Amino acid sequence: MANAAPTLPSITADDLLRTFRREDVCERLGISVSTLDRLLARDELKTVPGTRGKGRTTLITAASLYDYIYGGGR
Repeated sequence: MANAAPTLPSITADDLLRTFRREDVCERLGISVSTLDRLLARDELKTVPGTRGKGRTTLITAASLYDYIYGGGR
């Protein structure tokens, strides 16, 4: 049997609207907050516009997280 390409989890329209806080993303990826900050600074993960800055809750989009984990092959 030939090597089959792995199937990616499907993403729905509702998934595209979901967001995650910094702490949730760090836990899901198993990384530190400083590593997450570097990923955000390099635009490897995208945030909801207007959610970054002092005193604001940074929200990372589910679509961005999916693309980072699975290589952007939506």
